[in-house]
Amino acid sequence: MIESLGSHFDDSYDFILSNDSNFFDSFYTHFFNSSNLIKNAFAYIDMDKQKQMLRESIKHLVKFYCTNKESEYLKTIARHHADKVRADEYMYKLFVDSFIQAIEDTYPNFCEEAALVWRCALKPGIDFMNSYKA
Repeated sequence: MIESLGSHFDDSYDFILSNDSNFFDSFYTHFFNSSNLIKNAFAYIDMDKQKQMLRESIKHLVKFYCTNKESEYLKTIARHHADKVRADEYMYKLFVDSFIQAIEDTYPNFCEEAALVWRCALKPGIDFMNSYKA
C-alpha cells in the first residue's frame, strides 16, 4: 500500500489495472468530449496502442509520486507532449478531470476520497510533465 494515499488508492488502482478496458474506454470518452482539439488530435491514432501507452504512463505517474524521481519513460512522454502535442496546463487539467470521471464511472467503490487521492497521486507527475522543457 502507498501509505500516504491509503486503501482508496490501492483498491481503485488494482481495479483499474484489472478492468482497464472499461476504464480506458470511459476515460477516452470523457477526454475526447472535453475538447474538440483533443478529440481531433487523436483522430488517426491506434487506440489499442494508445490505451497500452496510457496504462504504462499511469504506472510511471504513480511511481513518480512514490519516489519523486522521473523515469526515462516519463521523461520521454513529457518530451513528446511538450514538443509534438504542445500540451498545456489546461489540457493536463482535462486529462486529470477525465481520469477522475472514468474512475467514478467504472470503480464500484468510488467516493470523493478516491477522487482526492488520485488527484494527489497524479499531481507531481502531471506538474513535471507540464513544466518539462526539452
